[in-house]
Amino acid sequence: MPIRLRLALWCGSILAIALLGFATLLWLAAGHTLRDAGDQVIKGRASRVDTLLGPTNGSPQRPVLLARVVKVFSSPGVTVTLADAAGAVLAQSIGGNMPTPPCAVHCPKIRLGGITAFPDQSYYDRRVDGAPFRVFVMRRLGSGPVRYILVGHDIGYIDDTLQTLLALLVAGSVLCLALVVAAAWRFAGRALAPIASLTTTAATIARSGDLDARVEAPARLDEVGNLAATFNTMLARLAGSREAQRRFVSDASHEIRAPLTTIRGNAELLLLDPTTTPADQADALRDITTEAARLTRLVDGLLALARGDAGRHGPPQPVRLHDLVSALVQSLSGRTGIPRLTLNPCPPIVVRADPDRLEEVVINVLDNAIKYTPPEGSITCTLRAEESWAILEVRDTGIGIDPDDLPHIFERFYRADRAHGRSERNAPTTVVDQAVPGSGLGLAIALQIMEEIGGTISVESVVGEGSCFTVRLPLAASPPRDGERTR
Repeated sequence: MPIRLRLALWCGSILAIALLGFATLLWLAAGHTLRDAGDQVIKGRASRVDTLLGPTNGSPQRPVLLARVVKVFSSPGVTVTLADAAGAVLAQSIGGNMPTPPCAVHCPKIRLGGITAFPDQSYYDRRVDGAPFRVFVMRRLGSGPVRYILVGHDIGYIDDTLQTLLALLVAGSVLCLALVVAAAWRFAGRALAPIASLTTTAATIARSGDLDARVEAPARLDEVGNLAATFNTMLARLAGSREAQRRFVSDASHEIRAPLTTIRGNAELLLLDPTTTPADQADALRDITTEAARLTRLVDGLLALARGDAGRHGPPQPVRLHDLVSALVQSLSGRTGIPRLTLNPCPPIVVRADPDRLEEVVINVLDNAIKYTPPEGSITCTLRAEESWAILEVRDTGIGIDPDDLPHIFERFYRADRAHGRSERNAPTTVVDQAVPGSGLGLAIALQIMEEIGGTISVESVVGEGSCFTVRLPLAASPPRDGERTR
């Protein structure tokens, strides 16, 4: 069942329940009010008759006087009956369409002598010739001839009034219900129009694959407007992801093609040129080995990115960050032809992460600093704790990063010749690769790992002065327990 129809039916159902309750209460209240008003009328007439008859001191009252009293207080639809202690009728009137005196029909207890069963005042209902009739009985105390005053009236008008009221309530409720359901149907349609547009746009995108299409978001910022805006944001991110994937495939193809071309060229040279000297053969084999190693690093980087995208990484565990950084600095310092690499004294700091992935982050950051710092320069690592964060700073005195390159250095396959401020993506490898070896994936991998473990990585740089990479990691909630593996 469509949402629009469900909303209209829900509104109609709620209104129908409310109208039913209201109409029932109104109908009952009207019946009670009309009946109470009628009771007050006949009770008041009985009281006036009693007052006119005077005290019940046993003095005789002539029948003519009683008949005149009854006639005065009778009216169409209202009868008055006077009876003695034995229930005999002393005077009576016939009001309206009531041909039968009410005393004989409506007072069987009086007629049968059961007068003691009546209280001083009471009401009872009877039907006279099929018409509803309500009688008020007043018992007079004393020894006079008139001991009972009975005033009755036809209450058929109450039933007629209630029937009319019921018909009006039913008609009004049906009309109101129809109007509300129609209004709910219309307003639901208007409210759900952006959702229908969203559905149409999604279907169009599914058929055409055009992620540049957008849903027309309504001007009002309600739930539907937020949904449309969120859908457009999702489309924009999907389009960006598809573009990034396309660029990634293109960059990967280029990066793989370059070493393969070199390997193939040297292999063909060795196979097809019999005049190649041993020295040239050695150079060709060295080129093949170098490009094979480069291709291996590239494939390893791609594999690391793919595993990160798939969320496949080890469980987090306590890692002694100071020990990890110290071991890596000591290991890299043993290389020849690299800048001076030092680690400032630092307190023990424990973080919670996948140790292998965290080690890869530190290696990539240090390796990047080594690549862009001349041998006479220096690289200084500083490790400290601030509040709930562990902060590692790697500061070098290298050539710096051009401001135009800074926003892009964490992108995949992005490499910059920072000495000249020239970025390289899909550029000939012979220029950049000779000066700065690498695949352009190290910092992208570091950023991906930091996002996985809830940390951040950022960089500040001045061309000609150097760069400072800052890695922020959440501290472990508790130190490692005895026997727990740490790195």
